[in-house]
Amino acid sequence: MGALCSFNDARSIGAGMELIGFETRDAASVAAAEFIASVAQSSLSIADEVIFALSGGTSPRQSLVHLGGMDLPWDRVWVTLTDERQVPRDHDASNYRLLSETLFLGRASRNRFLSLEESNFQEKANVPLIPLLGMGEDGHFASIFPDASALDTLLDAEGECWIQAVNTTASPYPRVTLTMKSLSRCVHAGLLVFGDAKKAVLENPDNYPVGALIGQLGSRLHVFWSP
Repeated sequence: MGALCSFNDARSIGAGMELIGFETRDAASVAAAEFIASVAQSSLSIADEVIFALSGGTSPRQSLVHLGGMDLPWDRVWVTLTDERQVPRDHDASNYRLLSETLFLGRASRNRFLSLEESNFQEKANVPLIPLLGMGEDGHFASIFPDASALDTLLDAEGECWIQAVNTTASPYPRVTLTMKSLSRCVHAGLLVFGDAKKAVLENPDNYPVGALIGQLGSRLHVFWSP
């Protein structure tokens, strides 16, 4: 079975955000990966390089496998994470480990990985950024959780920090995350979301962190959803 909504009849909700529905999570995952690749190809027609900022967790695994197998000019693609737990790279909870088990088993190069350090993003501030994000039922994205002590700073697109440390009761591990300052400069962003509870958050996002993302990115944010 195909998508509930095709790319041509996808609907906009909330600040022009595009919501694209699919009958299966597999279909949504593949479409999200192909969207990220398409944005990259378009961006590379006018830029020397691009940066993929990729989410960890369970939802994006298939997207990362599919993306890693695609025929892209990987020597012109930097890869980073939207966020990371502060654990060793081979730890079960490491998002880098997820990349190692998915994207980097394909054509993408580990040598093009950018760690989440402020200097990396300052130096590459003019390189087009293409994020693939996930979201929790609490409306968090990356590691921007509703209980983060510096939530206003994390969500400040005009702030000073590209990267910020985060502690949350939702995780036993301290984290580091891209801030809205980093994400707001994206060309386009994909958001991969599964389940009715998360869709309900997106349809009424004002009291959640993701509401700030929707407001900031508007029509640049493309949601790939499946039940």
